[in-house]
Amino acid sequence: MMPRREFLKQSAVAGSSLLIGTNNTWAGANNRVRVGVVGIHGMGQNHIKEYSRLADVEVAALCDVDENLFEEVIAKQFTPANLRRPKTYTDIRKLLEDKDIDAISVVTPNHLQSLAAIR
Repeated sequence: MMPRREFLKQSAVAGSSLLIGTNNTWAGANNRVRVGVVGIHGMGQNHIKEYSRLADVEVAALCDVDENLFEEVIAKQFTPANLRRPKTYTDIRKLLEDKDIDAISVVTPNHLQSLAAIR
């Protein structure tokens, strides 16, 4: 039986090797994380703007129940910066089915966040 302190020490060493490793397989073959932003009104646009500033992140999809927002947000956030046009979804379930999306950022009202997390 291994003493508790020895177990914790070995666990810390093993965990840190994961963090320091140079193998970025989580980022995909092209080393970019493709993000979908759910909720693009108000704070959602801040998420789009900040993710777009990161070198290894691409906002690849937008999801909102109000499809009338898509063109305005794309014209404001993507076109001036010469960013690739994102896919658009009005149903989060369809966004979650998209295998090209690596992560989602949920920027919905509080009462809707739990539904996104459950899905």
